[in-house]
Amino acid sequence: MNLNPQNPYLQAGSINRLLEQEKLQHVKKCVIIVHSIRHGDIESLELLKKELENKEIKYKIVDFGELE
Repeated sequence: MNLNPQNPYLQAGSINRLLEQEKLQHVKKCVIIVHSIRHGDIESLELLKKELENKEIKYKIVDFGELE
C-alpha cells in the first residue's frame, strides 16, 4: 500500500489508514527500518513515531546503514 502516492513524505493520519485498510488493528509492536535512499525525511520519521505512540504501538528503530 502506498500511503501517499502524490507525496513521498508521511502525512498525518497515514498510520490509521494503514492499520484499518490492512486490518492490522491488533498490532502492538513494530520495527522501523531507516535507510538513506532519499525517501521521506526526519519530520516523517518523527510523525511516524508520534502516530505509533498515540496508538500505543511499541517500536524499535533499526538504522540499515549501521548494520555490518
